[in-house]
Amino acid sequence: MKLANGVLNECYSSDRHKATLLVVRQMNNYDSMTPLKLAVHADNEDFVAHPVCQDVLTAIWHGRLLHDDNHYIIKVLIFLS
Repeated sequence: MKLANGVLNECYSSDRHKATLLVVRQMNNYDSMTPLKLAVHADNEDFVAHPVCQDVLTAIWHGRLLHDDNHYIIKVLIFLS
């Protein structure tokens, strides 16, 4: 879990937008789950508490897109299923 958190921190510090896309990207090797959903299932509170994950969850909660030019909201909604 520490490795995942470290990778997320590095991505977030270099490019916040790409880090957001990273946490909502469906991974074929993991039954099309997103890293955020995997973290929830693994009870990785540090990962879920990360600012980028909180931004995504806030966007879901408020029913809005984080960035208008992205189509990843469909992937984010998979988190709720």
